Amino acid sequence: MVSSSTKRPVQARSIATFAKILDAATKVIVEKGIQGLNTNIVADRAQVNIGTVYHYFPDKTAILVELSKEMQVRSSKLLLPLLVEFETTPDVSLWTRRVLETFLASRLEYPANRNLRRALHSVTELHEVLEDDLATNSRFFAEILRRRYPSLSQARSLAVSSLLFRIAMEVLDFAMDSPVGAKAELDECTIMISQYLASLAH
Repeated sequence: MVSSSTKRPVQARSIATFAKILDAATKVIVEKGIQGLNTNIVADRAQVNIGTVYHYFPDKTAILVELSKEMQVRSSKLLLPLLVEFETTPDVSLWTRRVLETFLASRLEYPANRNLRRALHSVTELHEVLEDDLATNSRFFAEILRRRYPSLSQARSLAVSSLLFRIAMEVLDFAMDSPVGAKAELDECTIMISQYLASLAH
């Protein structure tokens, strides 16, 4: 579990300031990338003094961790209802394609996601956010897999779920960076995942 030294506000005015700092950081990431982010630039962009930024976030990494957690929360809100549908969907291929396309559209809706996704793999604290989220979602889908395919063992359903998430995340990351080749990749990923899922029934 990722530990965070971020100080979370409780009063309305403080919550607004907290959000303004994160919004400013997001804009900087879109314009300059992760490497261009620092607390002084964020303070200037948010129109608050540097002490206010440090009151909530001890450093740049704490800001990135918070933004990454927000990104994962947005993804989970979309993901969990779709995963539940798998238990009874009559068309696994259509369901798989819908999941992939929904998530790609969601990622593209937030321009900072591209740079945050890259950072999730390269910054230790952010990678922990990614792994925590992956583990939670994998456990959730593993239970759905077992309800659809009762013959699956608990260990295998978790392994299948984790593998599918990792494959899908890699394909979606590629699609964000290479939109020209995205359709072909999504087509092949849909075939691969849907056929693999169908094979679990046997």
